[in-house]
Amino acid sequence: MDPRKKKKIMATLSAIAVLLVLAAIFAVPAGIRIVRAAYTIPRGSRAIPETMREAIGPGGIPVKFPTKDGEIVPGWYKPGAKPAAIIILHGLGGTRAQLAGIARHIHKEGYGILLIDQSGHGEHTRDITTFGRAESWDALAAIDWLRNRPEIDPERIGLYGASMGAATSIYTASEDPRLACVVADSSYATFESQAYHDLTTNRAMKLAHQTNRTASISVPEPFQPSFVWIFKNLSGSVIGEWASWPDPVDVIGKIKCPLFLIHGECDERIDASNLDDLASAAREAGVDVQTWKVKDEGHCLYHETDEFLNRVTDFFRRNL
Repeated sequence: MDPRKKKKIMATLSAIAVLLVLAAIFAVPAGIRIVRAAYTIPRGSRAIPETMREAIGPGGIPVKFPTKDGEIVPGWYKPGAKPAAIIILHGLGGTRAQLAGIARHIHKEGYGILLIDQSGHGEHTRDITTFGRAESWDALAAIDWLRNRPEIDPERIGLYGASMGAATSIYTASEDPRLACVVADSSYATFESQAYHDLTTNRAMKLAHQTNRTASISVPEPFQPSFVWIFKNLSGSVIGEWASWPDPVDVIGKIKCPLFLIHGECDERIDASNLDDLASAAREAGVDVQTWKVKDEGHCLYHETDEFLNRVTDFFRRNL
């Protein structure tokens, strides 16, 4: 090859390499900012919309307790007539007040109720959410707090979680064999499948949760695998160790107590096939699991129906 031509090719390749390095230098920080936004609920959207009395009625107690890494979990606790209690876990973008209606119904059955703000939500001291992983540390701290209450039988504590809170419930129950029973309502099975689902429904990467100005990134189908791969790899820079945790479907087989999986048949936010995947993994591992696909219902839109409330309380009554 002509030395001059070879030199020109090398110069071109060197220029391309420099441009790629410069692109990476600028793109990685920008990518991390985008990923951080996806894991962050804006402070303005974290306000508790109700007072404790408005949410759960008289007799509630404001509580705070630490997680194992020193973050503070705030919540509302209301003792019941029975020496048993249920921890209520809200969904993404919610607060401890989000599922107050379910909590009130459960309390009427005589159970104590503990509603908490999960990581990155409400008045929790951690700034980011991790879609159920770090949130399980919040729920584990709540279990420890309840077990130290004199009016609570430590063997009679249950969990109810909806949406992200359902994933939290699965992670928590897989780690803590002391739980008496768990309801996981509308959980995702794997982070990757949920990310693809969000991309195809143009819901990925919400930059402003629960606001009137919600930005999202729409990724053409050919680029979605690369986008998800980049997002997952940059997640470690934002949420640390939780980015490498296994998915709910991978840990559900470790649950030792009765498990009730619920999902809306027409859920557009988290596809109902996630229930099938979770139930299959649980049954293969010998978990005592029952399932209910709520006919013709979308994402958690059945929470105020009598059938839902009765099925959930019947499950707790049998197992607590």
